[in-house]
Amino acid sequence: MKGFDGTAIVENELTEIEAKEAHKITDEIIKLHALSERTFMEIGARYRDIRDRGLFRAYGCRSFMEYVAMPELGYALSTVQAYIQMFEKVQEFNIDVSEFYKGLSYDKFRAIIPHLTDDNKEEMLSKARSLSKSALILELSGEKKNEGFSDYKPVPPVFRCRKCGGWIVDVDHKDICPGH
Repeated sequence: MKGFDGTAIVENELTEIEAKEAHKITDEIIKLHALSERTFMEIGARYRDIRDRGLFRAYGCRSFMEYVAMPELGYALSTVQAYIQMFEKVQEFNIDVSEFYKGLSYDKFRAIIPHLTDDNKEEMLSKARSLSKSALILELSGEKKNEGFSDYKPVPPVFRCRKCGGWIVDVDHKDICPGH
C-alpha cells in the first residue's frame, strides 16, 4: 500500500485534507475486506450446524437443499457447500483462524484445499499468503502437471504478443518437447 504522497495532492488537485481522508477511507476498506474474508468461516460453521442437526426442518424444509434455496438466505448451494468445506478443512487440519488475518483469503484458501495434506499444510498456507491468486493457481497447476516426474519444472508463463496477437510461451527451448 502506498503511503501518503504529497506530490499526489498537486498532480490530482486534492487538498491535503482530501488526501488524508482518501487514505483513511482506504484503510477502512482494507480492514472491512479483511473482516469479510473471515465471515465465510462463521457462515460455514452455522450452515454445517443446520445441515448436520437437521435444523432446516424448523422452517418446514424437507432437506438441507430446500433450506438453502430459501430466498432470504441469498446463497447458492455451491457457495454454501464451499463455505462448509472450508470450515471443515480448517478444523481437520487444525488451522489457526488468525491465518485469515495474515493475508489468507477465501479465494486462495479454496484454491489450496484440494492440495492440502498434513505434510504440506505449512507450505501451502505460506504460498497462499505470499503469492497473488493467479500466481498461486499457476503454482498449484504446475505441481499437478509435474506429478510422476523426478524433477520439477514450473509451468511457463503464457501471454499474448502485442504486435500480432499470437501466443508467446516464455520457456527455454531445451524444455520444449520435440514431439513424438
